[in-house]
Amino acid sequence: MPKTLIDVDEELLEQARLVLATNTKKATVNAALREVVRQWAVVEFATLARSGLFERLLKADQEQRPCR
Repeated sequence: MPKTLIDVDEELLEQARLVLATNTKKATVNAALREVVRQWAVVEFATLARSGLFERLLKADQEQRPCR
C-alpha cells in the first residue's frame, strides 16, 4: 500500500478513532474509508431494490427455467 501524506483534522480523527474502536491513525483512516464505501453500497443497493430491478431479474430467470 503506498504512503500518502495528507493534512488531517486531528480532533475529527480522534472522534473517528473512538467511534470505530481503532488503535492507530492508519487503522482509523482505513476503517473510515471502508465505512463510507459500505454506506454508499447500501444506498446503491436500496436504490436498485426500489427500482424493481431485482424483481425483473427474478422474473426473467424464472421464465428461462424449464417447467418441472
